[in-house]
Amino acid sequence: MTDLKTVQYLVSKAIPYNAFLGIEVTSAEEYQAEVRLVTKPDYLNHVGTMHAGAQFSLGEAASGAILATVFSDLVAAGILTLATQAKIKYHKPAKGDLRAIGRLNAEDETRSREELEQKGRTRITVQVQVMDSFDTVVSELEVEWIFLKPK
Repeated sequence: MTDLKTVQYLVSKAIPYNAFLGIEVTSAEEYQAEVRLVTKPDYLNHVGTMHAGAQFSLGEAASGAILATVFSDLVAAGILTLATQAKIKYHKPAKGDLRAIGRLNAEDETRSREELEQKGRTRITVQVQVMDSFDTVVSELEVEWIFLKPK
């Protein structure tokens, strides 16, 4: 596991799109990472709530944050990580600032590390919940990532 400042850099500074949106990593723990997006007028939809695309971007960033937390050693070793697909379900209108929590478990970490070592690639799916300023779960994502060893 890596420290919070490193995850903040990897997710919020080293990725220009996340920096442009102002996505912040607020916590990075063993199997959970949280990111935040402060509401700006440009992020709202036609009914005055957080745009679906902003919710998706925040959720995808949360999935990357937990990977940067759990697999920082692989990232440092040059393993390429790419999101390959994602599924999102919108539950309620998102009001105010948003936070998203990405989660993994120890079994998925172990399996992914073993598969990467054996095959030179692995896939892992991160579960994410997006909450609004009222702590209402407004959307949920499943983001699948692939890890590839450099050739």
